[in-house]
Amino acid sequence: MSQGSIKKIDELGRIVIPRDIRKSLSIKTNDSLEISIKDNSINICKNVCVKNYIDLVKKYADVFSKCSIKILVTNREDIIYNNTNINNIDVKNMINLSLYELNSLKNSICSNCDIRPIIIDSNPEGIVIIQESICNEIVGELFNCLITNELDITC
Repeated sequence: MSQGSIKKIDELGRIVIPRDIRKSLSIKTNDSLEISIKDNSINICKNVCVKNYIDLVKKYADVFSKCSIKILVTNREDIIYNNTNINNIDVKNMINLSLYELNSLKNSICSNCDIRPIIIDSNPEGIVIIQESICNEIVGELFNCLITNELDITC
């Protein structure tokens, strides 16, 4: 088990999640967290709203793929769908980049593509890259809208 921060519980049973942890997980004010017990530990998980994110991405990506659209989609850590020729991207370092920063990396990742973050409940949850489509930006925006509209709910 990794060494973590030691925090005291206040009189109301609250603890402060350290800033570096909140930042690395994009936890913001009013985000919902799931708190449970696992073995003899307290488990705190973010993304209660997006538990079916991977299944939903695969469903829509399959539809896009059937239309001969090359698409790569990630979650916060891994590539979860890829029918492009893009193989090596560092998802963990890209996930918190702005659209401007992602676009500045675009030429080093692929030519003739659209790249954009998937934002759910104000948090970056993944990245979508559309490659070699006649309308990369429109297709990328459409895919992004489908995912975010279905999952962007307040918990």
